Amino acid sequence: MTALFVVVLITAFVAVDQVVVTLRKRKDSPGLPRPPIPTPRPPSDVFVDAGHCWARLTPRGVNVGVDELITTAMGEVERIHAPPPGTRVERGAPLLELERGGHRLILSAPMSGEVLWHNMPTLANPRTVLTDPYGAGWVVALTVQDSKTALEPLHLGDGATSFLGQEHRRLTQFFDGNDMPDGIHNRGEGRAPPMGALALLDHAGWKRFQQRFLDRTGSTP
Repeated sequence: MTALFVVVLITAFVAVDQVVVTLRKRKDSPGLPRPPIPTPRPPSDVFVDAGHCWARLTPRGVNVGVDELITTAMGEVERIHAPPPGTRVERGAPLLELERGGHRLILSAPMSGEVLWHNMPTLANPRTVLTDPYGAGWVVALTVQDSKTALEPLHLGDGATSFLGQEHRRLTQFFDGNDMPDGIHNRGEGRAPPMGALALLDHAGWKRFQQRFLDRTGSTP
C-alpha cells in the first residue's frame, strides 16, 4: 500500500512538473500574439534626447532614464550598466548599457555632467525601466553646471511627443525591413512591431537598431 502511494505521489509530481514546463514554453514562445509597441507619450516635465535617454530636473540634479520606445522594443532588460559616481560624461558619449539575451544597446548621455549616483533599485531590478520608465525607472543622476543650456537641445512637451511619434513610425519601418518569424509581424503592412521585437532579431539586427536609433549619426536630429 505504501509503495503504491509513493508511485502515485511521484506520478503526480511528474505531471505537475510537465505542466510547469509547458506553461514556461508557452510564455517564452515567439509564436504567441504580443501587444504592439504603443506610441510613446512622455510626461510633460520630461526632456527627451535624440539618443533616447530622457532627463528630468530635480532639486539635487538631473535624473536620467531610458524612454519607453527603447524599453518596449527590448521587452525585458536583464542588466543595466552605468559609469560609477564621480565619472565625468560628455553629451553624446556612452552613458548606459542595456543587456538582454547576450545582446546590448548603448545609450549616449543627453548632456554633459558628472554622475552623482545610481538608482540602485532600478539596477537591482532592471525591469523597472519597462514598467515605470519615467518614474521609478530612472537610472542615474547627473550634476550639470548650466541646466538651461544643457536641456536646450532636448525635446519637451509637444515636441517630445512629436519626436517619439516620428521615431515610432521609423521603428515600424525598421521592422518592416527585417525578417520576422511567421505570426509575429506582417511585413509591409505598416503595423507597429510587437513588444520585445528586438529579441526576435539576430546580432546583426541589434547592431542595425543601434546604428539607426541610438548612434547619433543615425538618430533623428
